Amino acid sequence: MIGRSWLKLIRHDRREDARRFYLRQFARRTPNTYCEFPVVDGHGHERWLGQNVRLLLSENGAPASFQASAREITDRKRTESELEKNCSFVERIAATTPGILYVYDLDERRNIFTNRGVVPVLGYKPEQQLESDALSRIHPDDAARVRSHRETLRAAAEGEIRRIEYRVRHADGHWVWLSARDTPFERARNGAVKRFVGIAQDITARKATQEKLTLRAECDGLTGLANRVHFLALLRSMLRRAAIQHGTLSFCALDVNRFREINERYGYSAGDTVLQAVADTIGAEVGVTALTGRIGGGDFAFVLRSSENREAEEKAVRICSRIAALEFNPGSFHVTVTFAISESKTGMGIDLLLDSADRALNKAKSVLHGAVCA
Repeated sequence: MIGRSWLKLIRHDRREDARRFYLRQFARRTPNTYCEFPVVDGHGHERWLGQNVRLLLSENGAPASFQASAREITDRKRTESELEKNCSFVERIAATTPGILYVYDLDERRNIFTNRGVVPVLGYKPEQQLESDALSRIHPDDAARVRSHRETLRAAAEGEIRRIEYRVRHADGHWVWLSARDTPFERARNGAVKRFVGIAQDITARKATQEKLTLRAECDGLTGLANRVHFLALLRSMLRRAAIQHGTLSFCALDVNRFREINERYGYSAGDTVLQAVADTIGAEVGVTALTGRIGGGDFAFVLRSSENREAEEKAVRICSRIAALEFNPGSFHVTVTFAISESKTGMGIDLLLDSADRALNKAKSVLHGAVCA
């Protein structure tokens, strides 16, 4: 070793780095430094040295030489290299995992890790997802359900997967539907889950398709009101609830007079316009909270909760008046409607309620088109 250049012992691709290291220490007159270099031993094997270097000055204070001590750190560097490879491997898995991969801390109530999948799905950078409680970005209607889901995860078994669907606000303000699968990741000393890992997929398009299919199955395509099947199903449910609560319902049936004649004389397009106008008039009078439906043809119905017949009659009279004032095919014709109202009694089934309304409707038509019969 005596008389040999120390730089020539260092692996050739790192010699220039080492040379610059020493020159910097000379130029800056740094008293003590530390560096790590790979060297090649007498058998041709690579070893790593950790070197503490002390700068020695001449009598006039100029840098003169080094005094250094080196120790072998080969095993440590190999371990660090393996760890780096493992971390890089995990990071590549996280980066290429479709959807949002995250780790959530139940005590801190925030994500402690989020992969880059959050960028295309929600428009946030991963670090933005770690800033605060992610619950603040969840839709208000879903927040309580998500909170309950996360709390129940504390008692989840190892390997257990729990699923949930909810909406999260995108960075630009619109809502994104996510389908998440969560499983325990880390436990506290008492055995309760402290952190869980999850994968969330964007299902906004699927939800939109489901909503369209639901609307198509449950709503009348022309008026947007509940169709006959869906209306009767909801009415049955309302009757059961009213029976439990000892309440009453007012079932209001409406028939467009001579609707067939309108179609035959003015065409089906004019008939569709009449139906849409009647639906809009009913909706404007009873509001969006009332159950309203098109039963078929020119027949409509709506239900008022805990309402006496008098209130229902007043709404029916106003609807009749508003519809009678409408003009169709500008100036060509007007339309009248006939109303029947049936009040539910405790324990009354849907068949008896509909039969009662049907008899009232026939009675109203026998008296005068445009009448209201309760």
